[in-house]
Amino acid sequence: SAESVTALLGGHVDLVTSGASFLAGQFRQGTLRLLALAAPRRGAGVLATVPTWREQGHDIVSDNFRNVLAPAGIDAQQVRYWEDAFAKLARTDEWRKDLEANLWENTYMSSSESRKYLDAQYAQLRQILADLGLAK
Repeated sequence: SAESVTALLGGHVDLVTSGASFLAGQFRQGTLRLLALAAPRRGAGVLATVPTWREQGHDIVSDNFRNVLAPAGIDAQQVRYWEDAFAKLARTDEWRKDLEANLWENTYMSSSESRKYLDAQYAQLRQILADLGLAK
């Protein structure tokens, strides 16, 4: 968040976590140092010099993802319509430009792929919380 970066730059905190695109400007200017990316591989452009957590010996990968949600009663034809629309969007030059400008990866997933991904994320995070004694 802007508040956490302000606190970091003001010397009020020693470390923050944030999306890399949010910090890229300060990184380029040399006002802060990116310690690691929680990505499976190094980023492009300015992020190419930032090592991943895995490169530093820590098995940490974390995605920053967005989902498009619909009511539970949506029918298969409606799901296909929206999947097709977003799949087409993910292939446009405008989207590629946005990806590049924001240092994002194109990780478009269909509805079924998203469901599998979210189920895996849920299981992983639930286990972490259980290990910490915060969930059953």
